[in-house]
Amino acid sequence: VAVAVGLTVAFDTMIRLPVSGASMNPARSFGPAVVLGDLHGLWICVVGPLVGAAAAVALVRVLSGPPNSPEANAARK
Repeated sequence: VAVAVGLTVAFDTMIRLPVSGASMNPARSFGPAVVLGDLHGLWICVVGPLVGAAAAVALVRVLSGPPNSPEANAARK
């Protein structure tokens, strides 16, 4: 897991940052955009994390299968 996190940070720093000027923290991108009044790319700060979270849930569901009875019961409580 640590290697994956390190590679993600390296990828963001070396490739994505120079190309788009984006930060790894959506709040860090949101604040300056609002202050400068440059809102045209702000949607990605909202949509990106939501799409990523939905993709992560779908991937976990595919990899681990549906919940068993004790898990489903615990989730209902």
